[in-house]
Amino acid sequence: MSFLPRAVIGVAPALFLLVAGALLIQKYRPDAKSDAEVADPGVPLTADDEERMHLAVLKQETAVDVLDGRLTLAHAASRFLHWSTTSPRSIDYLRDHYVGATEEEKAVNQVISYARIHASRNAGRYTEAFARLEAEAGLLGESLPTAP
Repeated sequence: MSFLPRAVIGVAPALFLLVAGALLIQKYRPDAKSDAEVADPGVPLTADDEERMHLAVLKQETAVDVLDGRLTLAHAASRFLHWSTTSPRSIDYLRDHYVGATEEEKAVNQVISYARIHASRNAGRYTEAFARLEAEAGLLGESLPTAP
Protein backbone atom coordinates (compact mmCIF):
# COMPACT_ATOMS: atom_id res chain seq x y z
CA MET A 1 0.00 0.00 0.00
CA SER A 2 1.40 3.39 -0.97
CA PHE A 3 0.31 5.07 2.28
CA LEU A 4 2.54 2.99 4.56
CA PRO A 5 5.90 4.78 4.03
CA ARG A 6 4.31 8.19 4.58
CA ALA A 7 2.46 6.86 7.61
CA VAL A 8 5.72 5.68 9.14
CA ILE A 9 7.40 9.00 8.34
CA GLY A 10 4.42 10.82 9.85
CA VAL A 11 4.62 8.84 13.08
CA ALA A 12 8.41 9.00 13.45
CA PRO A 13 8.55 12.63 14.70
CA ALA A 14 5.86 11.91 17.29
CA LEU A 15 7.75 8.88 18.56
CA PHE A 16 10.95 10.93 18.72
CA LEU A 17 9.21 13.64 20.75
CA LEU A 18 7.70 11.05 23.05
CA VAL A 19 11.06 9.44 23.78
CA ALA A 20 12.88 12.77 24.06
CA GLY A 21 10.19 14.10 26.40
CA ALA A 22 10.46 11.05 28.63
CA LEU A 23 14.24 11.43 28.79
CA LEU A 24 14.00 15.12 29.64
CA ILE A 25 11.45 14.44 32.36
CA GLN A 26 13.75 11.84 33.89
CA LYS A 27 16.67 14.26 33.78
CA TYR A 28 14.95 17.36 35.17
CA ARG A 29 12.22 15.77 37.30
CA PRO A 30 13.57 12.54 38.72
CA ASP A 31 10.63 12.36 41.13
CA ALA A 32 8.10 12.28 38.27
CA LYS A 33 6.23 9.04 37.71
CA SER A 34 7.12 7.09 34.61
CA ASP A 35 4.57 6.20 31.93
CA ALA A 36 4.72 2.60 33.14
CA GLU A 37 3.70 3.72 36.64
CA VAL A 38 0.86 5.91 35.34
CA ALA A 39 -0.49 3.67 32.56
CA ASP A 40 -2.22 0.41 33.34
CA PRO A 41 0.25 -2.19 32.06
CA GLY A 42 -2.45 -4.85 32.17
CA VAL A 43 -4.37 -3.26 29.26
CA PRO A 44 -2.47 -3.69 25.99
CA LEU A 45 -3.75 -2.26 22.72
CA THR A 46 -6.24 -4.48 21.00
CA ALA A 47 -6.24 -5.21 17.28
CA ASP A 48 -9.28 -2.92 17.05
CA ASP A 49 -7.33 -0.10 18.76
CA GLU A 50 -4.42 -0.56 16.39
CA GLU A 51 -6.73 -0.56 13.36
CA ARG A 52 -8.40 2.68 14.51
CA MET A 53 -4.98 4.29 14.99
CA HIS A 54 -3.94 3.14 11.51
CA LEU A 55 -7.12 4.59 9.97
CA ALA A 56 -6.57 7.88 11.79
CA VAL A 57 -3.07 8.12 10.27
CA LEU A 58 -4.43 7.33 6.80
CA LYS A 59 -7.12 9.98 7.19
CA GLN A 60 -4.58 12.56 8.39
CA GLU A 61 -2.34 11.82 5.40
CA THR A 62 -5.30 12.14 3.07
CA ALA A 63 -6.26 15.50 4.58
CA VAL A 64 -2.71 16.73 4.00
CA ASP A 65 -2.85 15.47 0.41
CA VAL A 66 -6.04 17.50 -0.11
CA LEU A 67 -4.49 20.63 1.40
CA ASP A 68 -1.39 20.18 -0.76
CA GLY A 69 -3.54 19.76 -3.89
CA ARG A 70 -2.61 16.13 -4.57
CA LEU A 71 -6.18 14.91 -4.06
CA THR A 72 -9.58 16.43 -4.68
CA LEU A 73 -12.02 16.78 -1.83
CA ALA A 74 -14.40 14.37 -3.57
CA HIS A 75 -11.70 11.69 -3.84
CA ALA A 76 -10.68 12.18 -0.21
CA ALA A 77 -14.30 11.99 0.96
CA SER A 78 -14.70 8.77 -1.01
CA ARG A 79 -11.67 7.32 0.77
CA PHE A 80 -12.92 8.45 4.18
CA LEU A 81 -16.31 6.89 3.54
CA HIS A 82 -14.70 3.64 2.39
CA TRP A 83 -12.50 3.50 5.49
CA SER A 84 -15.44 4.33 7.74
CA THR A 85 -17.43 1.41 6.35
CA THR A 86 -14.71 -1.05 7.37
CA SER A 87 -16.23 -1.42 10.83
CA PRO A 88 -19.62 -0.78 12.40
CA ARG A 89 -17.94 1.38 15.05
CA SER A 90 -16.34 3.66 12.43
CA ILE A 91 -19.50 4.14 10.39
CA ASP A 92 -21.52 4.77 13.55
CA TYR A 93 -19.00 7.43 14.60
CA LEU A 94 -19.26 9.10 11.18
CA ARG A 95 -23.07 9.04 11.33
CA ASP A 96 -23.25 10.32 14.92
CA HIS A 97 -20.55 13.02 14.90
CA TYR A 98 -20.65 14.72 11.51
CA VAL A 99 -23.28 16.96 9.94
CA GLY A 100 -24.85 16.01 6.63
CA ALA A 101 -27.98 14.59 5.08
CA THR A 102 -26.08 11.66 3.54
CA GLU A 103 -23.06 9.60 4.49
CA GLU A 104 -21.22 11.24 1.58
CA GLU A 105 -21.84 14.71 3.05
CA LYS A 106 -20.74 13.47 6.46
CA ALA A 107 -17.53 12.10 4.91
CA VAL A 108 -16.87 15.49 3.27
CA ASN A 109 -17.30 17.15 6.67
CA GLN A 110 -14.94 14.63 8.25
CA VAL A 111 -12.27 15.46 5.64
CA ILE A 112 -12.81 19.17 6.37
CA SER A 113 -12.45 18.46 10.09
CA TYR A 114 -9.15 16.62 9.65
CA ALA A 115 -7.91 19.32 7.26
CA ARG A 116 -8.93 22.09 9.69
CA ILE A 117 -6.87 20.52 12.46
CA HIS A 118 -3.80 20.18 10.23
CA ALA A 119 -4.24 23.65 8.74
CA SER A 120 -4.54 25.24 12.18
CA ARG A 121 -1.24 23.64 13.20
CA ASN A 122 0.42 24.99 10.04
CA ALA A 123 -1.53 28.22 9.56
CA GLY A 124 1.01 30.09 7.47
CA ARG A 125 1.32 27.27 5.01
CA TYR A 126 -2.32 26.20 4.69
CA THR A 127 -4.46 29.33 5.14
CA GLU A 128 -5.17 29.72 1.43
CA ALA A 129 -5.43 25.98 0.85
CA PHE A 130 -8.01 25.59 3.60
CA ALA A 131 -10.06 28.50 2.23
CA ARG A 132 -9.98 26.77 -1.18
CA LEU A 133 -11.04 23.53 0.45
CA GLU A 134 -14.01 25.14 2.20
CA ALA A 135 -15.10 26.70 -1.11
CA GLU A 136 -14.74 23.31 -2.82
CA ALA A 137 -16.83 21.75 -0.04
CA GLY A 138 -19.60 24.25 -0.71
CA LEU A 139 -19.59 23.43 -4.42
CA LEU A 140 -19.34 19.71 -3.76
CA GLY A 141 -22.20 19.87 -1.28
CA GLU A 142 -24.44 21.27 -4.02
CA SER A 143 -23.69 18.27 -6.26
CA LEU A 144 -24.00 15.52 -3.64
CA PRO A 145 -27.14 13.40 -3.72
CA THR A 146 -29.62 14.34 -1.03
CA ALA A 147 -31.27 11.91 1.31
CA PRO A 148 -34.77 10.79 0.23
